[in-house]
Amino acid sequence: MKILMLCPLISSSSMITVYPMAKALSKKHDVKLVGPLLGGKPFIEDDELEMKFIEPCISRPQQLAMLELYHRNMKMLMKYDFDVIHAFKLLPHTAPVASAIKKRTGKKFILSIDDYDAAASKNPLKRIVMNWAERACKNADAITVSSTYLQRMYGGRLLYQVPNEKLFLKSRPRQDVKKALGIEGKTMILYAGTFYPHKGLDVLIRAVQQLGRNDIALVLAGSGSEDGRLRRLAGPETIFTGMLPMKRAAELTAACDIYAIPTLDTEYARAEIPGKIFEPMMLGKPIVASRISDIPRILDNGRSGLLPRPGDIGSLAQAIEYLADNTKEAKRLGARARTRYGEMYCMASLGKKLNSIYSGL
Repeated sequence: MKILMLCPLISSSSMITVYPMAKALSKKHDVKLVGPLLGGKPFIEDDELEMKFIEPCISRPQQLAMLELYHRNMKMLMKYDFDVIHAFKLLPHTAPVASAIKKRTGKKFILSIDDYDAAASKNPLKRIVMNWAERACKNADAITVSSTYLQRMYGGRLLYQVPNEKLFLKSRPRQDVKKALGIEGKTMILYAGTFYPHKGLDVLIRAVQQLGRNDIALVLAGSGSEDGRLRRLAGPETIFTGMLPMKRAAELTAACDIYAIPTLDTEYARAEIPGKIFEPMMLGKPIVASRISDIPRILDNGRSGLLPRPGDIGSLAQAIEYLADNTKEAKRLGARARTRYGEMYCMASLGKKLNSIYSGL
């Protein structure tokens, strides 16, 4: 089967959702990824996957670029030979394009939704555009969603995001990683991802500061709209690495002692599953993650990680200190997380579920 995957932005972290699906399906099918770079470079580079870049006439502002891409994508994709078009996200240049192509050609249309984009912006115009894009759901032959919240909204099959197993499983704990950060001999808490308000990184910084311990260091790897505010809030307990290639993020994950996901309770966060949760699970790291969305379900209601209340500085600080002072319990939770990942959330499991969806077409 020839599958054309219509990607939102090949140079962005949205590829973390696209890539594992492409890899899983490419074992049995001919997969081609299509999308823009907007002046960047592929977020994940893989010579085994075919990628085609369709660029708009303008790249900024990004919202206008995506609107302009609707017509450009329509024109170009009609020339490609494929059996199924698999679109990602409810954005104006992905799902509506796939829906329109289905109407014109009769080709099957699969839609994957991994967050609640319409709730992400306070801009009324952007919300109108996103709500228009949502109409494409009605024409999809199959839908996959990444959380039970999204499943209640859109229906479809629940498929959790799978990390880049090939890259992360190659990473091993190395002392020189901590040494390079200047925290050798300390308990390293890691968050690696985007810096947005709902991520709760200000709560994480304050929780570590509340502990007031010189033997605990917080490493924040990434960037985003909250970068400046977080740097002003942080003290010597926090190290900022800036944006890193995924290989470097994998090395940090392998070297950390505790992985923190301090998500706040917002409408957007309730619909989102932080895909980064599966990376430390795969590597057997103890996890401290907010009790929100499907996180308790993924961590087996606290049997594979600690679940402090979202936004609660004291609860988060207590969980971090408990794991820092109880290394045996930390290792036990990490081992349970690794086992759970292998049984329920790994690439092999994703491949079986995806192929069953495609067989159903």
